[in-house]
Amino acid sequence: MKIFRVIQDWFKEIFFPKFKEFLKSVFTKAVTTAMAEIQDIVTVIVAQLSVENLTNDEKREKAVLLIIEALKVSGKVAGESLIRTLIELAVIALKNETAGDPINE
Repeated sequence: MKIFRVIQDWFKEIFFPKFKEFLKSVFTKAVTTAMAEIQDIVTVIVAQLSVENLTNDEKREKAVLLIIEALKVSGKVAGESLIRTLIELAVIALKNETAGDPINE
């Protein structure tokens, strides 16, 4: 019976914590990679819509629809809340980028 206790302790104290750490690392890398791929699509669409003659709300709604369609075509899926968050980040980045542009000053 002592051998079972040793095995149990090994799993509990060594294996499971290391396995949990490994899974967390893999999951974090996968999510980061997926977000970067989606962010690239979002950035392109937001930049394209930035020059259209629409209100900001109309641009955002159109961006959501275009991004969902682009993700479907590329075989990717993302929730609407994530898409809207990435749109806002892309809008901020675009504004910061054009703020330093002498043409826009």
